[in-house]
Amino acid sequence: ALSELQRVADSEIGELYISGSGKVVFRNRQALILDYRSANVVATLGQSATAPAPMEVKLATDDATLWNEVIAQRKDGEERSVGDATSQDANQTRTFQKNDLLLETDIDVGNWAQWVLYVSKDPETRFDQIKIHVHADPDTLVLPALGREIGDRIQIWRRPPGGGDPIVRDCFIRGIAHEATQATWITTWALQSASKYGSFLTLDHSTLGLLNSGNAYGY
Repeated sequence: ALSELQRVADSEIGELYISGSGKVVFRNRQALILDYRSANVVATLGQSATAPAPMEVKLATDDATLWNEVIAQRKDGEERSVGDATSQDANQTRTFQKNDLLLETDIDVGNWAQWVLYVSKDPETRFDQIKIHVHADPDTLVLPALGREIGDRIQIWRRPPGGGDPIVRDCFIRGIAHEATQATWITTWALQSASKYGSFLTLDHSTLGLLNSGNAYGY
């Protein structure tokens, strides 16, 4: 049952997780665009200009999330392949392949591949983890540590060592872990970049609903 649920989530490009209350939760791909907690920043964390916050933010610049060629196929269907030549010239070809999608038509498979390519074709400087030392400031940090859920959109600020302009990124929470002792409480969030999820065409939206304005098309 778990493997089938995971295949459904992969095919939908959706979310599958166990909530804090122990329930199995599935969210479709549109949830990241339309649900308030994913379409809007619901918490801002990180280092201020005056003092470091009790948090550790991991900054990543590797190519682990870079895919500029996507090859996809459903069972008994035809293979669909899409790529971005500009990214391939600049970063070499990195191929992401999926051949067991539970989609109804090959057109859907092509749309699936285009979506994956759009969000992953460019290299990115991203935050992929944050550790919150809740015990250092429980009055301020207990609520966000316990109140956030997988799929929430947060914003992280990190000031470079030695000063300079802060690095600011929107992220989705992708994993939650708590480690507590008699003296400490550390909450760790695994993160995914949300930089490509604020520009999809959204009907009836004041800015994202405008045609010919550069907004990307979802499916």
